[in-house]
Amino acid sequence: MARETPSGSSSLTYHLEDIFADLKVQLQLQDDDRAKIDRLPGSKPLLHLLDEAARLVKTKQNLDEASTRVDAALDFIWEKLNTGYWKDVEMGWRIAYSHASLLRTMTTCVNAIVVELESIRKALEACDRGLLMGAPIQDDLLTKVASRLNAFIRASETSESKRYRLDEGDRNAEPASIGYQGKGSTLERIRVPSLHSFQTRYMNREQPIIVEGAMTHWPALRPAPNDRRWTLDYIKRVAGSRTVPVELGARYTDETWGQSLITMNEFIDKYVAGGESVEKGYLAQHRLFDQIPELKRDICIPDYCCISSSDDDVDVNAWFGPQGTVSPLHYDPKRNLLAQVVGSKYVRLYEKSQTDFLYAHRSDMLKNTSQVDVECVDVAEHPLFCDAVYWDGVLKEGEMLYIPPMCWHFVKSLSVSFSTTVFLCFSVDSADSNFRCSNQTATWVSPD
Repeated sequence: MARETPSGSSSLTYHLEDIFADLKVQLQLQDDDRAKIDRLPGSKPLLHLLDEAARLVKTKQNLDEASTRVDAALDFIWEKLNTGYWKDVEMGWRIAYSHASLLRTMTTCVNAIVVELESIRKALEACDRGLLMGAPIQDDLLTKVASRLNAFIRASETSESKRYRLDEGDRNAEPASIGYQGKGSTLERIRVPSLHSFQTRYMNREQPIIVEGAMTHWPALRPAPNDRRWTLDYIKRVAGSRTVPVELGARYTDETWGQSLITMNEFIDKYVAGGESVEKGYLAQHRLFDQIPELKRDICIPDYCCISSSDDDVDVNAWFGPQGTVSPLHYDPKRNLLAQVVGSKYVRLYEKSQTDFLYAHRSDMLKNTSQVDVECVDVAEHPLFCDAVYWDGVLKEGEMLYIPPMCWHFVKSLSVSFSTTVFLCFSVDSADSNFRCSNQTATWVSPD
């Protein structure tokens, strides 16, 4: 590992190459990856840029020239990644972006004797951008490199960042009246049902249910003296330097909605902890635990996910934001377990038989989303909505909600909130790829 990591210094004095010595980093494209890129239109100049940059980094001849070539490659690939729908992007472009991101990291790190901490942060940002926009390469190498860089940053930072406290009242807030009340009933609750009971009484009948007491073994929820209980300070300490995708705007259906890539520290300071921004920021439906394994070790896949007719892995996503973040009324094609790790959320669900009352959007991209603003119903515009029957309730810290496939649901955070969703691996309509559901896979995790 590193030869020296000075404490209290603005520079890191060591050979950064050392932290990658056991990772067997390949600077040249592997044959399979090269073949996928070679099939892309206009790929010959791109391959030349990547090959020349790799040669310069490997021989340590001219790292400035290597950086110029890598930047040109990244700019070219970025345009390809951001043209059209993400689901239509050729895998070759994503592989090329990951490889260019690796080269961008190495131009900073290779043969460095004294490197400013800010340069290490830029190298980590390059890794994260490759993880977010690219595809796995070299046995998930970017994830490993990012974890190493993040560990050095954590060990070398000397300045105190802002500290935050989450009071119990903040964690388990109760809602005021939310939206049009209509024909509602309270969601049923059950404490740790058996697998057989969960399947026969709820999954098979497509009946939503709040499950209590099934998350007590999660490290993220264990009380003191456990040092892995999730707080804003803990998340900042573990993942503060990592770059994450943040949705900006009240709802993804709004015309002003957008996205930004910022560090977790920036996100928490500006959007989560009552910072200077009046705009809503939401880390929503992101495969955070694949990107940052240091957080993955604090959560578990619920036992109920083993009830499946398939051997495929489950899908898992993270949802993290301040009080008042909203997921508009929508449905997912997969069975869903929403696990509340920090804070609480108001949830309202309509079974699929109520679809005709809910005014789905007509566009393909939003056809699983209602046009109705649940918090401010325009009865003149959507008169049938008043006849829709629903369940509602508050999902508190340490509880999980089972949402059947095609079951419409509206969710609003009542406090600072961190949730995970686990999409079970069989789907009512898996052929439909236009849904907002990401349909990405994650590996089985358990506490250590």
